[in-house]
Amino acid sequence: VHAEEVLFEPFTEDGFKTQMEVMLGVFTDDCVMELVPAGMRWQGRAQATEFYRIFLGAFEGMKWVPQALVIGPQGVLDVVNMTGKLLKKFAGLDQVGGQVHLQWVIYFPWVPDQGKFKGEVIYSIRQL
Repeated sequence: VHAEEVLFEPFTEDGFKTQMEVMLGVFTDDCVMELVPAGMRWQGRAQATEFYRIFLGAFEGMKWVPQALVIGPQGVLDVVNMTGKLLKKFAGLDQVGGQVHLQWVIYFPWVPDQGKFKGEVIYSIRQL
């Protein structure tokens, strides 16, 4: 989580690559990043990197406030409230240039035999 939040602040390309190595280190090689509400999915580490480029490029000044965190043998469920400025259309959000106040529900499925997460499944992005 901290590696991702570092990228919420302005970063260089080298900084992005360094943080992505840290972030992708917790995911399986065949990880999947999925935005269920938008019907979008990225598979594998190269596409996961592309997902983060798209996601991070869509917002400015992101702030995440945790609401709930559930940790179990199947993985982690994270509910967070996010604020920021929408710079580009993303996952059905189209108020470009405006502030957004969103709640995200994200599931990180756990792969016990690899000791890593299978990726991120974003089930909900709703306006607050």
